[in-house]
This record gives sequence, C-alpha cells and structure tokens, in this order.
Amino acid sequence: MARLKKPKKIVLKPQQAHAIITWLYGKTSVAAKDFSKEDCGFAQAMLVEMLNASFAMGFVEALFRAAAKVPSGPKKVITTFLKGAGKNLVKYKDKDDLEEMMKQPTIYKAVKNQMARAAKSVWKIREATGELTY
Repeated sequence: MARLKKPKKIVLKPQQAHAIITWLYGKTSVAAKDFSKEDCGFAQAMLVEMLNASFAMGFVEALFRAAAKVPSGPKKVITTFLKGAGKNLVKYKDKDDLEEMMKQPTIYKAVKNQMARAAKSVWKIREATGELTY
C-alpha cells in the first residue's frame, strides 16, 4: 500500500468517518461529534487506499478466498461514498467494476489488516494528543 495522500476534497462526514475508524480498529476513544475535518480526511484517505487495493486484488480473488464482507454500518458508508465523490477518487478498471462494488462493497481482509497496521500508530497518537499527522 502506498503512503496515504491527504484528500483535496473531504466528503466523509464525522459520523461516517467514525464508522470507518471503528470498523478498522474495533473501537476509538474519539466520539463522532469530536471528529475534525482532518480526522474525516484521514478516514477518507484510508478508505480510498483500501478500495484501490481491493480493486487491485480483485483479479486474484479466486486464489485469496479470505475476502471479508464489510459489516452493515461501514457497508452503507462505502456504498454512499462510491456513489458520490468516491467514483472520482477511487481507481477502478471499468464502469461494470464500479457498479459491482456499489452493489456489494468488499474490502479484502488482507487489505483491511494491512491498513490497520500501517496507520495504527497515527491514530493512537491522535487519540492521545489530539494531533493528527500522516
């Protein structure tokens, strides 16, 4: 996975960003109402990176049966994100791929685990100090 790029346009709302962070880490000490615009951008950058990596892994899905269906909370966020600005931010092969992802959004478990590992210290520092640097 590449280094997270700060989004130019942040489209996730605090509740949606909180759902993504909670899904990724299991819990967070930062309440949804306390999510800043930067926090939303961080969650969005991770979501974009996970979707891009999952699209890239799609062609080997038969070999990697360890696919994880996203729970209903984040699933709705992902679908809404892809329907809106996400389709301009996420790399996909063709329109059919994007439409299929919108019907049944999938983030590969390996991708989720890698993202959680890669950004864990960044989020832990944010929880402890209130500062977000990525």
